[in-house]
Amino acid sequence: YMSSKITKTLRAAIVRAGESPVRCAVDVAVDHDRLPLTSFAARAAARDAAVMAGITAIMSTVQAWEAAHGSTIEIAIRATEGIVDVVAPHGLIEAIAALDESAALDVSSQAPAAPRKR
Repeated sequence: YMSSKITKTLRAAIVRAGESPVRCAVDVAVDHDRLPLTSFAARAAARDAAVMAGITAIMSTVQAWEAAHGSTIEIAIRATEGIVDVVAPHGLIEAIAALDESAALDVSSQAPAAPRKR
């Protein structure tokens, strides 16, 4: 069973990849109904704060995975778009999908930067 947040395209890529990591894009969840309507600036600031909180939660999940598995995950953050690109195995993709901070996960054409140094 795969999370309903994982698109059909990504689901197919995961099945094809087997144990190999898959390049995916995580759309950070932002509850637009909860953003303030006082001004565009206040709304933008609240959206940015929600995106940063989501990115932080996703990064924490990735770092915990890295620590548990003794491996490094390729990751790139596109904060302005509210997207985190990862090259991850199925189990980590599922862990990220389980987060409330993840809205949807799809295949990514964006290549993450070189792996982070530990």
